[in-house]
Amino acid sequence: METLVATILIVLIFMVASLVMNQLFAVYAKKKDFGMRQIQNRYTYKAIHGKLDLPYHSNEGDWVIEIDQSKKHLEGFLRNQKTKKEKRWSLQLNKEE
Repeated sequence: METLVATILIVLIFMVASLVMNQLFAVYAKKKDFGMRQIQNRYTYKAIHGKLDLPYHSNEGDWVIEIDQSKKHLEGFLRNQKTKKEKRWSLQLNKEE
């Protein structure tokens, strides 16, 4: 009897652990855009601090990068040529004139 209870507990523990691991990997696979966010942050920082000539267009590896600035907004576009994943963003600038 004790063996049966122990076996059931072990199976339940491994089943729960397996479900948790599957969920973690699923979330990681969906949010695997770290490289895209890193490039976005780098070029946004450069544009805000005047280290880019705007409008900016570039091909960096597999990435197409476009950044433009209007009076109050900084607008960017990223596209990965391999995966065809795209991201657009807009940032309101608070320039004091």
